Amino acid sequence: MGTVGNGLLDKVVTTENTTGSAVDVQHVLSSLVGQGATFGAMEVSSHGLVQHRVAALQFAASVFTNLSRDHLDYHGDMEHYEAAKMAAVLHPSLRSGHRQC
Repeated sequence: MGTVGNGLLDKVVTTENTTGSAVDVQHVLSSLVGQGATFGAMEVSSHGLVQHRVAALQFAASVFTNLSRDHLDYHGDMEHYEAAKMAAVLHPSLRSGHRQC
């Protein structure tokens, strides 16, 4: 799930947003499980994190890929943008076994 689209490798459907609404995310995940998926990978946008679109999910791991001057129109400044991106690393589902590399 992410910028490229959502779906199984041979059935990716393009999407408008990197991270859909919380309802859309749950719908897509349910659909993927119905198609036989047992695990997945998800790109979560800073917008999606700030808007709690993935708050109900349980993550096994997270990866922080970059911090550039993207989306400052939404976040206002780099401090707020960094805080939004860090929400992925600090997601509540990762706290019990979180280790920094």
